[in-house]
Amino acid sequence: MTIPPNAEKYLLEADHLRRQQLSSALLHGSDRTWRERRRSWPAAVGGIIAIVVIVAVVAIVGAYQRQQRIADEKAAPAPLHNHAQARSGGASSHTWSISVSS
Repeated sequence: MTIPPNAEKYLLEADHLRRQQLSSALLHGSDRTWRERRRSWPAAVGGIIAIVVIVAVVAIVGAYQRQQRIADEKAAPAPLHNHAQARSGGASSHTWSISVSS
């Protein structure tokens, strides 16, 4: 058996590569390198931004509808109550019911 002239060099390089892979696996979990690791923070930031936008839109629409209702109430004149009609038996907004028990 003949030993190649650079056998020690190959052995040292293989050992260095194995140590590098082991330390990388220790540092980065099951991923082989940090480059293969997927980042989750951009998705989380995007989700938070989407939630903030949706909440803002709902709040703006609710405030707009409330303001429209207030404006409509101010624009419509309040109905006047005619006491003379109510006393004379005319159209009244109140209804009376009488129950008789024996």
